[in-house]
Amino acid sequence: MSDILATKLSAIETLRFQGEANLMAHAYGNRKKMEQGVSDFQGILLSQCIQKMQETFASPGEVSDPAGESFAGMGAQALGAALARNDALGIRKMLLHGLEAAQPAESKPSEPALT
Repeated sequence: MSDILATKLSAIETLRFQGEANLMAHAYGNRKKMEQGVSDFQGILLSQCIQKMQETFASPGEVSDPAGESFAGMGAQALGAALARNDALGIRKMLLHGLEAAQPAESKPSEPALT
């Protein structure tokens, strides 16, 4: 249970960090950086979920292999990043809209929003 809580807290911290960084980038009219931050956040979130799911399928009493765990972690990161590039969670528009709404009107970009 503590692993799940730690994962959720880590995801929240990541979201807060990415949100703050993206708001600053967006305030300077750099929408591409904001979009990249949203994609990165989705990738991190998906990677953590995939890693936790992999841990639940481990056999009890199975000997831990550090090299195997590292390889599985890299695979989870690659899969999470690939899914994020394709907006697998479908939260890209929602996050971008929230970030745009949180910034002052004078710093809003002239580029059209993603659809």
